[in-house]
Amino acid sequence: MRSSIPINKLSLASPILAILVSLLGLIVLFGWYTHNTLIIQVSPYFAPMQFNGALNFFLSGLALLCLYLDAKKTALFIASLIILLCTLTLLEYLLKINLDIDEFFMTHYITVQTSHPGRMAPNTAFCFLLLGLIIWLHPPSLGNQDRKLACLLLASLIILLGALPLFGYLFDWQTGWSNFTLMSIHSTFAFVALGLSYILWLGREEKSILSSIDILPILLVFFTSAIISIALWHFQVRQEQKQISLAIHEAKAQISNKLKNDFERLTQALHRVSLRWQQANGLSRLAWQSDGQAYLTDFPALKIMAWLNQNNELKWHIPEGQNQVLLTSSMPFLPTKALNKKENKVAISGSPIILDNKQIALPIFIPLYTKNGFDGYLFNAIDMQVFVDNALDMQTKNHMHMMISDKNHRLYPNDNITNTGVQAKQLAQNINLKLLNHNWTLKLWPSQNLLGLYYTVIPIITLITGLLLSVLLAMLAYMLKKLHDAQKLSYLILESSGEGIYGVDISGKTIFVNSAAANMIGWEKKELIQKRQHDLIHYKKFDGSPYLISDCPVYHTLATGETKQRDDEVFWRKDGSYFWADYTSKAIIENGKIIGGVVTFKDITTRKENEQQIKQQKNKLEAINKELEGFSYSVSHDLRAPLRHIIGYIKFLQDKVNKLNDAEINEYIQIISTEAKRMGQLIDDLLAFSHAGRFALNKQNVNFNETIDSVITELTSQMPNRKIEWHISTLPEVYVDPNLTRIVWQNLISNALKFTKTREVAVITIGHEDDSDECIFFIKDNGVGFDMTYSDKLFGVFQRLHTEVEFEGNGIGLSNVQRIISRHGGRVWATSELDKGAQFYFTLPKKVLGE
Repeated sequence: MRSSIPINKLSLASPILAILVSLLGLIVLFGWYTHNTLIIQVSPYFAPMQFNGALNFFLSGLALLCLYLDAKKTALFIASLIILLCTLTLLEYLLKINLDIDEFFMTHYITVQTSHPGRMAPNTAFCFLLLGLIIWLHPPSLGNQDRKLACLLLASLIILLGALPLFGYLFDWQTGWSNFTLMSIHSTFAFVALGLSYILWLGREEKSILSSIDILPILLVFFTSAIISIALWHFQVRQEQKQISLAIHEAKAQISNKLKNDFERLTQALHRVSLRWQQANGLSRLAWQSDGQAYLTDFPALKIMAWLNQNNELKWHIPEGQNQVLLTSSMPFLPTKALNKKENKVAISGSPIILDNKQIALPIFIPLYTKNGFDGYLFNAIDMQVFVDNALDMQTKNHMHMMISDKNHRLYPNDNITNTGVQAKQLAQNINLKLLNHNWTLKLWPSQNLLGLYYTVIPIITLITGLLLSVLLAMLAYMLKKLHDAQKLSYLILESSGEGIYGVDISGKTIFVNSAAANMIGWEKKELIQKRQHDLIHYKKFDGSPYLISDCPVYHTLATGETKQRDDEVFWRKDGSYFWADYTSKAIIENGKIIGGVVTFKDITTRKENEQQIKQQKNKLEAINKELEGFSYSVSHDLRAPLRHIIGYIKFLQDKVNKLNDAEINEYIQIISTEAKRMGQLIDDLLAFSHAGRFALNKQNVNFNETIDSVITELTSQMPNRKIEWHISTLPEVYVDPNLTRIVWQNLISNALKFTKTREVAVITIGHEDDSDECIFFIKDNGVGFDMTYSDKLFGVFQRLHTEVEFEGNGIGLSNVQRIISRHGGRVWATSELDKGAQFYFTLPKKVLGE
């Protein structure tokens, strides 16, 4: 059955947040299929939400929603899928393998801040794993505080891990795990929403774990430990980053110097062309082309050599047939102001140009002179991609990403870099690179290979271990609080107990004692600790003889583990007085080994005195019972024998009087006979009443229907002319005294017959009703009934509600009924209205029924 959950603001906020997260996942999935980078990345420089991550957000929101709607099996199934996918992802990172699950649904085309295309960030996968565990651990009932607290802490952990990368985006902190893929910015908000959704759901109860004041110190322990773990993790990451920064710093100077030196050697070689031009007072075209072709061969980065005359007009160029559009244009890259200075005798550079092969080249202009003076410029185009790649060794290129640019132009590399690699923004360093007359900025940042050399899993292990320890510490604080509360409760229970309680170790020395025990024996509690209790309160018997340890029941318990109970011994107080004690010794057993015992006792001195008084009273009652037995014998024999003689002589007189034919004397004799018989019946009833309360019950299984049939046959045989309708149900078999219960039915049925004799047709109903603890038997009639005002007198001895003239009887029958039923543990009562019949009920406990 589904539990009814009160609707409030918290319970509404939880599913709303879950739905929003699920929608976010769907929207990002749509973004991947429609190539909408804004949805996927938010910013071109931010890490994308990977496809599998978006899928997991959709499933996570759906799983929480199922959980909130009590569809636990569906929620567990979805959570299992999430746990499986995220566990495999984390194994890929840990074991450095590829299980082909990262791009199973789609080939990823955005790899910004991504170490493995399509693979979720490790902290993203870890958060999803925690959420799956929360759904599995979610308590089935609202009262399971332990599991709720564990889920609360795990949800708080998700919020912490989700919010942490947000600070990285805001303040350029390193919040990624090693050199792996970064968590996307919208993932941070989604994880915070998922954690809050679940926590608010836990807080929906009127007396939730969140409203408990005891949760505050536990959360304080958790967050303090978590913050310390994060700080330690951040410190370790910073130390690794410092090493990376130092490596970049050292490489930065080396790369800058290498590029400057190589560029200087190239320009010096080109200056030699200018020198030969001047020495030869100008070169022939054939000689110039031959010389230039040799330079193109020796310097692969040199892509164009050309001669510009004094008017900056192109005269010759090699290689011919290439870059014609560039060379026949107005050449906007020319440094016009510098070229117009005819006295300029140094090489200068222009704006970067694009060659036919789409490579970026740096134009260099070297002035040419002859004997006649200035003769134009040697124009050279340096392919910077080739130049830089040739200048750097393979290790440097594997370890570093770089870019050469100024405010307006990018010189290297050829392609516009959008994927700058993981953590490039935080670790990038710049250095000035002066090439000829222009200052460029050389920007360096680490590649995945360099990050892999310096980043270790130690900070990640520190973070995960620290955060999990934070959860365990918080749970430990909770368990310690529960233990403290339990100990406090145990102490209060011990102190509140009216009985004396003390515990002893295996040697019999006291290890704890409650106030009741200390008060009863007259010692201070501190005086009893580590003292042998036997030596203080149980060292001698009531008669003053020594009580040996070998005879002591407490030590017997310590030796055998057997529970002992005694109520016939005394304990001695500090002042030398004693009291009778009822005590029980029970062994303390741990892992099957006896380690001590607990003794509970109470002062039964008053009870002993009462028992003595009861014993005396019992002796008196036994004497009285013997007298009653003698009286019963006297009534049965001594009184009844003369009464039989009287009745016999009355019959003799009646025979004599009948001969005299004296009606008056005959009437007197008749009255004497009737009263003598009535007196005999009264003696019999008194004896029956006495026997009903004195003798032990002889219980056996009895069929009430057979008993009732026998009684009806006996009673109706004396009234053959009466019309009686009997309605008798099948009654359950009972475990009772058959003779006494026959008296019950005999009196009740006789009573019904007696008070219906004025009816033309008597209707008598006998049946039973079942109650939870007892069975109710009843007999109903349509007789004259009685006034309920006097119902309290109905079951009293010799109590009658009708005159003897109206209805015969002596008032003992119903008293007998009540006495017999009471002895069987039942009750008797009656209801009636005048002239509308009467209903008599009696009960028998079900434990005495033969069912």
